[in-house]
Amino acid sequence: MPQDVKKEAEARIAALNVPEDVKKRLREGLNQALNAIRDPSTPQAAKDQYARVVSTINDTLKIIQSPTTSPADKATYTKLIRGINESVRLSQDPKIAPADRDVYRRLADEFAKSMKQLQNPKLPPEQRALAVKVLEGLSDGLLAAQDPKTGPKKAQDVQQIQKNLQEAGTALATLQDPNAPQQAKDAARKTLDDRAASAQNPKYLEFLAEVKRYNPSAACLAAIDARTNQAGWPEGSLWGLSDESCSDILAKAAGDNSSRWNALFQCVQQNAFSTCLVYIPQD
Repeated sequence: MPQDVKKEAEARIAALNVPEDVKKRLREGLNQALNAIRDPSTPQAAKDQYARVVSTINDTLKIIQSPTTSPADKATYTKLIRGINESVRLSQDPKIAPADRDVYRRLADEFAKSMKQLQNPKLPPEQRALAVKVLEGLSDGLLAAQDPKTGPKKAQDVQQIQKNLQEAGTALATLQDPNAPQQAKDAARKTLDDRAASAQNPKYLEFLAEVKRYNPSAACLAAIDARTNQAGWPEGSLWGLSDESCSDILAKAAGDNSSRWNALFQCVQQNAFSTCLVYIPQD
């Protein structure tokens, strides 16, 4: 990548209307991607992926700072840049297993391809709306998963949420790929439709009604709603239930032996929430 691309992107990051710590993380992600491109040990396929990511970030920064871009679109693109940047940072984190770093690198590339599609003026409005919804969920999920206050505490849960986010990213990239077989597109559409319908899933609504029996705080309900939108039902919902804001009602629910959801609540209280799906009551 030319040196002027780095300078241009860094200047545009500096001009973003975001807190300084966010700018710092964006600069870190940009530099990590560029360093990977320059590194002789980086496989060519990975270099190509990072090059697409850097190009997409730079192009998106231009759109954010264009006077013709609406405030709503500026906010959306700023959120998406934070998400793709987080994927890059995780792909270069030495504390993460190499296989998991590869997952985050591929996710960053899929993010980049989908963000490029958003910049296509010929993209049909319904496809654009779907892509924005999926990418915002991915971005929010990646950021929430890395925040010490909201991220999963157990390694097994971290991997499960990573898998859920990757599935959504891969499905969106497949759906937007003109060369993907129709069968693959149909499977991708089902994955995204199921994710989008999580908040209306009958079993999720039953779960939510059960949670509300124990008078949860607004923060607890907000956590469950947000994680469900980000990672789907049931894993995202149980991630939300494991949030610190839900600890009081989780204790009450785990102690209520009269509920048929009791085993699930006990499991989430004591174990990795991703191991608790078997305790979801079946009709």
